[in-house]
Amino acid sequence: MKTLNYFLLLIGFGLIFTSCGDDDDLSSSDLVGTWLVVHEKYSERNGSKTYEYEYSYPDNIDWESSDVGGYARFDKNGNYSFRYGETGDFESVGRWELKGDKIVATFLVDDDEYVTVESKILKLTSTEFIMETHVIENNYEYHSIQTLQKVK
Repeated sequence: MKTLNYFLLLIGFGLIFTSCGDDDDLSSSDLVGTWLVVHEKYSERNGSKTYEYEYSYPDNIDWESSDVGGYARFDKNGNYSFRYGETGDFESVGRWELKGDKIVATFLVDDDEYVTVESKILKLTSTEFIMETHVIENNYEYHSIQTLQKVK
């Protein structure tokens, strides 16, 4: 269960964080708001098994009641929440900060373990956010590129 929670949090974090072409143009206020995941491509290697996925979600999806995809909320005080999954009931919460062209998030994986993940911002505008996340830990590797659309 711990691995599944960690994986879901990585997907969520990946969906939320990426990198931008010009570091000087990034501001933490650009990320504040609610972002809907509209496209994601990721691969996961756990031991000798590798999985690759790519999804696109309709842009007319009701992000508050949808049972697919996910959304992230960032507030101006450095808090974030992320909802994701086919059942729509997986949610993680944590803290975030912008460091150059990267977003760094810390979240609770289990009752007593915090994880920090850094993602590169590939594009950030007032309506679109693209990020890339790559994590290697022990015998586990995760790579993702997510595109999000601002909804609020």
